[in-house]
Amino acid sequence: MNHTTKSTTESFAFAGYASLYNVADQQNDVVLPGAFTASLRDWQARKRLPSLLWQHDTTQPIGRINRIVDNAKGLLIEGVLFFALKQGFEASTLVKEKALDGLSIGFQVAKSTKDPRSGNRLIQEAILWEVSLVTFPANLKTRIQQF
Repeated sequence: MNHTTKSTTESFAFAGYASLYNVADQQNDVVLPGAFTASLRDWQARKRLPSLLWQHDTTQPIGRINRIVDNAKGLLIEGVLFFALKQGFEASTLVKEKALDGLSIGFQVAKSTKDPRSGNRLIQEAILWEVSLVTFPANLKTRIQQF
């Protein structure tokens, strides 16, 4: 899903995986490949992308997601943090100084099963609501990887 948008305000660009497929998180959830296909199609039909938030706080958008790539590894996002927003500027400082690099998704499970061996919830379909920069991601491997 490609929605590249130019910014007119001072900002800080970054990229990283917001969700990884086939990796158990701290809540025993495993997102399966293709889980976001329908949700991303819905976002594309609306001609927009999910919100970029600070710590899953719906009252604190901190920037914008410019692009989501759903690949074999997971959901790769490219985004920008806006300096004009106090928390956006502070978040960019934390990322630049390597004090914070967690990414996390806010989503609703639409279809899942339980793995009888591991007890993990296998998420087959999910509705993506938002992506957040966080201190402690549920999936310890969902991190900002480039900036």
